Order: sequence, then C-alpha cells, then structure tokens
Amino acid sequence: MTYPAINHTHPLIQVLSRLSNVRLAWLNLDQVFADEPLRTWHRERLWMMNENRMSTVVSDAARVELLRRYGGTYLDLDALTLRPLPNTTNYLARIHDRLVSNAIISVTSGHPLMKMVADNIPSVFDATSCCSIGPELITRQLHRLCPDNVTIPASVGPNETETCGDVTIWPSKMFIPIHYGYLRHQLQSMFREGEGLGPTFIRNTEAFSLHLFNSVSHRRSVSLDEDSILKEVAIRNCPRIVELLRKYRTHL
Repeated sequence: MTYPAINHTHPLIQVLSRLSNVRLAWLNLDQVFADEPLRTWHRERLWMMNENRMSTVVSDAARVELLRRYGGTYLDLDALTLRPLPNTTNYLARIHDRLVSNAIISVTSGHPLMKMVADNIPSVFDATSCCSIGPELITRQLHRLCPDNVTIPASVGPNETETCGDVTIWPSKMFIPIHYGYLRHQLQSMFREGEGLGPTFIRNTEAFSLHLFNSVSHRRSVSLDEDSILKEVAIRNCPRIVELLRKYRTHL
C-alpha cells in the first residue's frame, strides 16, 4: 500500500484481507530506496516534475529495487492470473516484437539484470518522457547483455521464447494475450459482450495471465451477466470479488 493507514471497513479491503495468500503492507519509499544509486535519485524527487506519470515512475523504480534486493515474482495489479505461473524463476515476457514488459518479472535475489537496470535508472530517467525507466530500459539492458539473442525488433517468431543467460523471455501470448492497441480485435475485444468471446478465450488460451492495461481500459464497465472475456476470467479467478460486486449490484 502507498499509505500507512488502511480503511478496513471498505468491502474490497475486507475481501482481500481474508485471502490466505494476500498480505497488505505499507510501501515505505525511503526504505525501498535506501541504497545508492537510487537513494539520491529518489531524494531529488525529479519524478515529481511529471504529475501525470509520478505513480508510474515510482512503481517502475520500486519494483526493480525490491526485486534486486529480495528477488521474487512481480505482476502488475491489472494482470489477472489464468493458471499457475511458470515453476521456474528468472523470466520476463514481451509486450510485442520491440519491447519486453516490466509488468511481469521473476528473478532471484541480486540478479545481475536487476542490478544493471537499477544502476541505469538515474542516468536515463527523463521526467518529460512517458516510459524512460520502464519497458524500454529493461529491453535495452537485455539487448546489451545478449545482443544476438534479444534483438530489437525480435528476430524470433511471435510464438517463440528467447533466452539471455539464465533469463527466459516468454512470447507476448503467454502473459499479454490481448494487446493494448485500439483496434477492434485487440484490447476492446476483452469487453465485448453477446459474441461468446469469453468462453472461447478460456477454452483456447495458453496464457498464464491476462493484462487489462488499466491506463487505457479503466473507463470501461463490464456486466456480470454477459459473456465477455473479462467477466469469464473474473468468475474463474476472482470469485469472491465477483460475489461482492453482485451483492452491491454493480459491474466490473
């Protein structure tokens, strides 16, 4: 959590706090960025110059530093898991042929890739840019480590994995099966109803997760009584949340 106090009376917080595999904790940024080189970068607060992107920038840096120090698996909160994640570690996934995502990262503690990324954040950070320390930085560092294996654009087919040392880069279909583009057959297909897309997607997908891309989809509402992809995924993977939404007669 980004605030030390939690409203425990909120229905969604009550549902989350009862889940055995969920622990809510305050993200103290001074502790997260206690080590150099990110300590000085954080204290300078240059990321506050871009008001619309502040939370994204801090999140991009915090996940890198936490994974560098402790290792583990990170997924964006708008990524819904569809099945158990890979039983290996040290993996990421492509967004498309030019970018590797920073929304899905699994690494061991002290992994060299995370150290390289953390070391480069202060020098490449651009407060006027959208994503200077996000996917673009991850992709460039992978390319520098393995220029023949992780190319920009990718030299492998869209269904093939890539490797960089002990790191696996999964193809986009495994973690981002529906892209964030605005074409009808892309992100918007996640919300379309009355076409049977939800059951068809569940039946045919091999993906580990479904990424909602909240920044471009957050204004969409989805009925709990129709057959959209999002509704079918939510019922199978977030049944208690769906039950709560039905109780309050609201939508996804």
